[in-house]
Amino acid sequence: MSAQCGSTGVGAGDHRPADAQGLKLLRDAAETCRIVDATIIRVTGVARTLADLDGADKISRLPLAEALSYRALARRSQARA
Repeated sequence: MSAQCGSTGVGAGDHRPADAQGLKLLRDAAETCRIVDATIIRVTGVARTLADLDGADKISRLPLAEALSYRALARRSQARA
């Protein structure tokens, strides 16, 4: 995982930091699923939007998990097409 996913923020252009549990989830997913930087940026963008909708100051584990699940769902849909 690149430096873009450091402890001060997640993804390029993100000014809202992820909490410790969110960063761990993202790191684990990146290692386990071999997620590339561009995908991390897209996933964190979705997670940032979900956190915004919840009025959260940080991107927590829950919106990151939800964003990762949407990614998995999209991959399965593409595989079927």
